[in-house]
Amino acid sequence: MEKLLSDMALLYQKFRNYHWNVTGPGFMQLHKFLEDEYDALAEEVDEVAELVRMKGEKPLSTYKEFLANARLKEGDKDKSKDEMVQELIKDYEQLLGYLKQEFNGDVKTEDLLTGIIARVEKSIWLMRASL
Repeated sequence: MEKLLSDMALLYQKFRNYHWNVTGPGFMQLHKFLEDEYDALAEEVDEVAELVRMKGEKPLSTYKEFLANARLKEGDKDKSKDEMVQELIKDYEQLLGYLKQEFNGDVKTEDLLTGIIARVEKSIWLMRASL
């Protein structure tokens, strides 16, 4: 779960980065969408970290740890609006694969991850529709 938590925390910050730096046509809608996404990710990161604690482990909790363990990459604030959206779609698609790899027969884990998967799949659809 360390890598999943790291990917989600990094993606949370990437959505914030793009929220702060997006410009161009459709700015208001995308700006709000990105905020909604990082709010959802913040809650999910917390839930994943709490699940790790419930399993008797200590979750990673610093950006240094997240960067060392994440499979996803940080975002470049100088990308165009469309490049940002395309990169976030790619990241979310990778995250879906990572989420599905964590299924292990534990009901609490699978319940949490199923909800995250459903939200991410809808977000991918919304982002694709905006391009």
